[in-house]
Amino acid sequence: MNPLRKLLLPLLLLCTLQATAASAEGAGSKPDDPRPSSPEEPEHAPRDLRFLEFGWGIPTAGYLADHPERFASRPFDGVVFGPTDDGFHQGASQVPVVFDDRPWADEHVAMEDMKRVDLEAAGVPFSMLILQASDFSRLDETDPGAWFDDAAWETIDRNLRLYSRAAREAGVVGFFFDTESYTADPWTWSEALYPGRSREETKAKVRERGATFLAALQSEVPRMRLVMIFGLCANVVVDDPDDLMPSFYDGMLDAIGPGVQIVDGNENGYYNATAPTLDRFRQAQFDGHTLLAEEHRDLYVERRRRAHGFYTDLMTDPAWFSKEPFFENMLACFVEPDDMPAFTVHHLYNNARQAEDFVWTWTEAHDWWRPEGERTTRAESDVPAFFVEAMKTVKRHVREGTRPEPIHRILAEAQARRQVHLREKEDREAREERAHEQG
Repeated sequence: MNPLRKLLLPLLLLCTLQATAASAEGAGSKPDDPRPSSPEEPEHAPRDLRFLEFGWGIPTAGYLADHPERFASRPFDGVVFGPTDDGFHQGASQVPVVFDDRPWADEHVAMEDMKRVDLEAAGVPFSMLILQASDFSRLDETDPGAWFDDAAWETIDRNLRLYSRAAREAGVVGFFFDTESYTADPWTWSEALYPGRSREETKAKVRERGATFLAALQSEVPRMRLVMIFGLCANVVVDDPDDLMPSFYDGMLDAIGPGVQIVDGNENGYYNATAPTLDRFRQAQFDGHTLLAEEHRDLYVERRRRAHGFYTDLMTDPAWFSKEPFFENMLACFVEPDDMPAFTVHHLYNNARQAEDFVWTWTEAHDWWRPEGERTTRAESDVPAFFVEAMKTVKRHVREGTRPEPIHRILAEAQARRQVHLREKEDREAREERAHEQG
């Protein structure tokens, strides 16, 4: 999906998802993950809970192998990491791109460093290797996924099988696939992107490549988890006939091996601080199977896991986000600084309670791993202590089956401030429009 669509998805889902969920009540559930009937379910459900970190400060395999104590001291059960930072890989933060058609060698997947990684010693046994869809060397190309390029996909297949071997050496539980389209969009059909190719012809080819993709990744990690960062829940409501992502899932399900799980990552969990708003996305996760071929729906439900994304920086720097057009209306931007620790616990608890077994955090400005003086990425500052404590508090509540203290006052005051802001914004825009009309 393109970046604009990504920004619109939360708004579209908030407006229409309740009706979708109501029409499919009970569908898409399974015995170990029953569909909830209200936002408050499960109210108290003691269970294990994992936190997985992903962000601008993504570590390499070598750094993880060299500094296990820095990871063990943090409140995470896993970290998303990459092979190298030597400039070879062309994704954001120098991560590997699935559609890279250049041959990879052992040094490109840091094979020797992967062999040195000890995830147990680092305290992060639930770790994953990163993959990305967007290649920043490719701008405005046709067929951005190289779906119709057999030679490219022969190379991609070999590359991903090599990466799977690196994953086995490191002992990771699977892969974390950032499917967001920062450049040309490989997940949407159009006549401009696929000249001379019909929508159905393109979907069939994408399905074929989805099978190749999953077969390669599971080749050396046969019971892996694959996190799809947006998941199918982001596609449920949009219901775009040009959407290629369901075809890619159908291909993955054509090839899926025993024990392999596909995780609906719900990045849109970033923006929903209260139980009712997040529940709308959770309900969409239960409807993802409806986008797939009939023969795959039950299989997808069986292999699907559910997670929610959480945006660290929205809690730690709301003043910055309040100046950004997309974020300025979000509830976190109206919480007083003294109330932010309690609000963070509340928001993170909702994400944890409504996830199946893990929450992943996205962090931009803060580096969880490197001390000051060693930071070489865009993550340049320490993580505030209140956020670290919030994670520990939420993990304890979920594991003990308890809940944090309610924050009715904080929510009411933040919502009141937001309403004032929205009225003032509406009045200002009306005045500007009148002034423009009067010339």
